[in-house]
Amino acid sequence: GLKEFSNEVSVLHKLSAGSPHPNLLRLFGICKNLENDLYIVMEYLPEGDLQQYFTKANRNFSERQAVELMKQVIKAL
Repeated sequence: GLKEFSNEVSVLHKLSAGSPHPNLLRLFGICKNLENDLYIVMEYLPEGDLQQYFTKANRNFSERQAVELMKQVIKAL
C-alpha cells in the first residue's frame, strides 16, 4: 500500500542522495497519474533489472562470476 511505497521511496532517496554510486540506478522522482496511481521514476536500464539479467537467455554463471556480481551488489548497499 501507500506506506510500503513511501518506505521504498525513502530508502531509494537515501541511497541516491549525495554522489551517486556506480552500481545503483539514479532516482529521478515520483509521479502520480490522473487515477492517483503512484510511480517511481528511475534511470533507464536497457538490460532490465537484476532479476531479468539473471533469468535472461538462460544465463549460467560460474561461481567466480556470481561472487563478483554479488560483491558489486554489496558495495552498492
